Amino acid sequence: LYSYLGSGKMVVLEMLSTTCGHCQMYAAGTENSYQSYGPSGLDVAEFIGLEVNSSTTDTDVANFVSTYNVGFPICNNTSIFDGIG
Repeated sequence: LYSYLGSGKMVVLEMLSTTCGHCQMYAAGTENSYQSYGPSGLDVAEFIGLEVNSSTTDTDVANFVSTYNVGFPICNNTSIFDGIG
């Protein structure tokens, strides 16, 4: 996190739950922002998803990534899914 901030990038931390309807509904918008402003776009921001439901499994996160075409990394406990890219 500090290296991103130290390089002058904005950091977007998205708190989400794979079972949350709003999180599912807004996944595409967050992904669009990630594509526009993240490493493959203007490279001025880093996006990190943080799964907040302690009962969510790594498989649940992987399914969310696949179902909603998420490319930004999502952390679940100590696991990080690098998205579809």
